[in-house]
Amino acid sequence: MAKNLNRGQIIGLGSENVQWPGLSGPVLRGKELVQQQKLPKDEEREAKLLKLRDNMGVFRPLRIDPLERGWSGTKMPGRSIGPPDPIGEDTFEGFDTKVLEFKTVTHMSGIFGRKKRMSLFVVTGNGNGLGGFALARSTTVPGVIKKAKNRASQKLIYFERYNGHTHYVGGMFIE
Repeated sequence: MAKNLNRGQIIGLGSENVQWPGLSGPVLRGKELVQQQKLPKDEEREAKLLKLRDNMGVFRPLRIDPLERGWSGTKMPGRSIGPPDPIGEDTFEGFDTKVLEFKTVTHMSGIFGRKKRMSLFVVTGNGNGLGGFALARSTTVPGVIKKAKNRASQKLIYFERYNGHTHYVGGMFIE
């Protein structure tokens, strides 16, 4: 729903008490044309303005934590999609799944027309050396998310860690 930007606004009421012909006052007074003029202070008018400003409230944009937002802003890559679903009695406590790549592929056929499929590449891990990755495809976004994170949990690998925060890959330490 769109925000009403005119809430609390009354034509002619501003920080200065000015009469604007056609907006906050008549254009003609008798046979005389009314000119713009500054009016004397009015306590009742100022009290009305303060009451309007108090009722407007404060607009705060929705703030998403950068770890939840991902490295590509509002797009899927970098976003956390939660732990994998439990398999039987095995739950994945402490695991988190991050999206590495999200693609929408469209295939055109003569019979069915345009067919869309989603492709998702994710990595899941517990931060203690246990991790897995998977690629999944589906026709719906919720379906591809569920399929990818559950496949990644079925392909877990243990990585040797160094100093509690790095692991050894191909002859060099990665931080």
